[in-house]
Amino acid sequence: MGHRHIVSNIELTSQGEVEHQFVGEWKYEIPLFFFPLFCIPIQFNELKNYSLKPSYLLYFRMKEAMPIFEQFHQWIQGHIDELIPQEHQPKYTESYNKQVYYFNNLEGDCLMLDGSDVYNMSEGSHKKLAKEYLVTLQGLAAEFKELLDNNASLEQFNNSDIATYFFPFSTFQEYLNNDNANYGWDWLEIAFQPNYDFLHFEENEKWGIKKLDGEIILPTIYDGIGEFEESGLAYIILNDKCGLIDKTGKIVLEPVWDYVSDTAVTYISDDSNDFDDYETVITCSLKKDEKYAFYNISTHEFLSDFIYDEIELLNEEYFNVLQGDLYAVFNYKGEECIPFTSTAAFEYYYLYFCGKQKNKNIMYSNSFGFIGNYDFSDISDIGTDKCLLVPSTLGPKLKKIINAQGELVLDNIKTAEGLTDKCIKVITDDGVSIYDIELKAFLFEPIKGRIEKYILMNINLQIGQVYISSGKKKGVYDCIKRLWAIPLQVATDLTILSDEVYASKNNLWAITPMETTDPVITDCNYIALHPLNNTPQEIIVYKDNTVYIWTDGSLQLLPNTQLLALATRMHYNTEGEVGLFSPYFTAQAKHFTLSDYKALEPYYITKIKDYYLEHDHSELYEQMLSYAEELNNDELLQDLGYRYLTEEAYIDYPKAMKLFLKASELGNNYAATNIGYMYFESLGVSYDSVKGVEYYKLGAERGNNQAKLNLAYLYYQGAEGIELNFEEALKYFLPLDKVWGFYVANYIADCYYLLGEYKKAMKYIKKDLKEEDHLGSFLMGKFYNLGLEVKQDTAKAIEYFEQAVEKGYLHAATDLLYLYAYDEGFKNSEKLAHYLAIAKENDLYIPTELQEKSFLKKILGKWFK
Repeated sequence: MGHRHIVSNIELTSQGEVEHQFVGEWKYEIPLFFFPLFCIPIQFNELKNYSLKPSYLLYFRMKEAMPIFEQFHQWIQGHIDELIPQEHQPKYTESYNKQVYYFNNLEGDCLMLDGSDVYNMSEGSHKKLAKEYLVTLQGLAAEFKELLDNNASLEQFNNSDIATYFFPFSTFQEYLNNDNANYGWDWLEIAFQPNYDFLHFEENEKWGIKKLDGEIILPTIYDGIGEFEESGLAYIILNDKCGLIDKTGKIVLEPVWDYVSDTAVTYISDDSNDFDDYETVITCSLKKDEKYAFYNISTHEFLSDFIYDEIELLNEEYFNVLQGDLYAVFNYKGEECIPFTSTAAFEYYYLYFCGKQKNKNIMYSNSFGFIGNYDFSDISDIGTDKCLLVPSTLGPKLKKIINAQGELVLDNIKTAEGLTDKCIKVITDDGVSIYDIELKAFLFEPIKGRIEKYILMNINLQIGQVYISSGKKKGVYDCIKRLWAIPLQVATDLTILSDEVYASKNNLWAITPMETTDPVITDCNYIALHPLNNTPQEIIVYKDNTVYIWTDGSLQLLPNTQLLALATRMHYNTEGEVGLFSPYFTAQAKHFTLSDYKALEPYYITKIKDYYLEHDHSELYEQMLSYAEELNNDELLQDLGYRYLTEEAYIDYPKAMKLFLKASELGNNYAATNIGYMYFESLGVSYDSVKGVEYYKLGAERGNNQAKLNLAYLYYQGAEGIELNFEEALKYFLPLDKVWGFYVANYIADCYYLLGEYKKAMKYIKKDLKEEDHLGSFLMGKFYNLGLEVKQDTAKAIEYFEQAVEKGYLHAATDLLYLYAYDEGFKNSEKLAHYLAIAKENDLYIPTELQEKSFLKKILGKWFK
């Protein structure tokens, strides 16, 4: 189980916290569904107001944050057709309404978060880690509220820090429609309470039932109403008498009884096991005149007379029944299953009924056989035919095996473990062996060693088989066939190859028929199982510097097509197999033909290409590349097209375009991007911005980040046939902000600045300043100069503009010209002359007046030269 946050509803008082209700436990992080409720934290310095000290616990003002929660869902509803499939929208609405009602009606105003289980994953004190986590949550909360206040687009939300934190590898659409979440409701503890959508309400000391939407199901006519149970029924009280109603408010059992127990629901099927053929039987107990009887609600029949002193539901199918001083267990039919033997009510632990006889424990199996006077902790189910391991009377550390009826199966053992439905691994003083409860005998003499049902080594055990080791000997026993599948023998490795043969290693490998020790093939260097082309599993044999396949009882040379497929399995050196494979593959590769490749499944074409590139098989890669069109593989077509596009010795733009078009038709994103590039650069085709954008967008839709960047640049800078469009530029820049190797914060900042969205621009200006400072200093200078999102400060503006020039963004020199020439508080002839020289040298824009000699002489003085 993953590490979890534990969240409770509390009330904070001057004396401390009062805990009201457990809200939920969530793996690693708070779910985004509920994050709005954690947007108003109680700071550490406020805790003293509630007689609390800073610790690993964090507190949040939940009721105060409810408007943020509702604002979040209003934003979701504003994008609901984009976010939630139409057929699921009613389910979302129902979930949201339940959550609003639930949180609004929690007794306490606050939430308490215990993250100690998560903090255990990190070094440092829990208190310090909690403080760091709170800082993280506060930063996320600030952005979250900003997104909601600005009614962010879905794209902006998917490209926010919120998205990176809560769903880094998906989108909000995917996160929101998580099948396990039910739009958040199923991640609350309350969701495990049945029928929460039926609400009890009170008027004039009478009770009724309504739905969350306010629809009255039952008017306020009863003195009390219970919760709806699995049966769909709830008890009612009227004039001190009890009855039952269903979810429509209809009376199922008239309120005339002194008491009605919880209802038992039993599902009875016929032999077909078809769920539609299940019969549902609902039973309960009724009390009248101080006595109890069984009652079948489904058939409206009494199953007993009123003769018992108490009947209470034990589990879904059984009842505790008291008569006199003793308890018994009855089933839903009113039949006695366990006699009146216990002085206390029976409890049910998984498969056992546990009672008392004065100071002794008594235990019965689920088939009602008396097991003995054991405590629940003394018993373990070994997993074979309902057999149990219990303490033996022969010694304090010894055990015995009994069946479900309490009958002795085997005594005087140390421990046991079920292997199959008939076989048990048994450890005694003599060693370990397998006991067959059907044969009532051990299958072989005890050995000093191990018997393992599950083994990490690549033995390839089949159903019912176990691995056995004793000293240097190893073997496999088949518990179903009751024989040695691989007889115990000296070996360092064993592998079951098929139903007919196995491989064993003792210095060298051999192939041997199952159930024997006489090999049919010896002196092999290595034997392995591999899935290959069109075959789920092949036996590969390395012998005499050759690679064979074992088929039809003999060794045959591995065909070239399968040799190619096998190469794709050689990504790491397993027991030296790569070292054996590589020389043979290299020698055989000169015989590969087009037909060998064409016989491969498409999956293997791409994999073998990657293998050639990874292992520097350049000649083989070239051969495969020459087959690109015949193999019709999108990656090979793209690679060959790229050669004709970029490599000087091969330049042939029409060929490149032809290959890219074929690759793009097969879904290759690089090819689509390259076609767009060729249209914009007029390479073998006429300039066509419409087709260029079309293919760039196709590449972007397929996930090509270069295509996204090219589109962003086009809309940011403009091009022939493409007007500046900063909104469109942002559409492609924003996703790249999270992609390693793509630094675009400066462009995003500039787009927001040019669109007048200064608050958003500031976020990316700060990021650019912190990391690369391509435009950060220049834009920050603009913000200080104009007083955008900061207090106007010309001195700071100059500082940032000069920093921008030093960093290489020379256009900032133009802004400095204006300030040093015209700003009365900052006129400076020397610096004006300096930045004029930079502007002239780099052909930057210079105001007309600053190009006139007479004006320059006047303001520059001695710096005019």
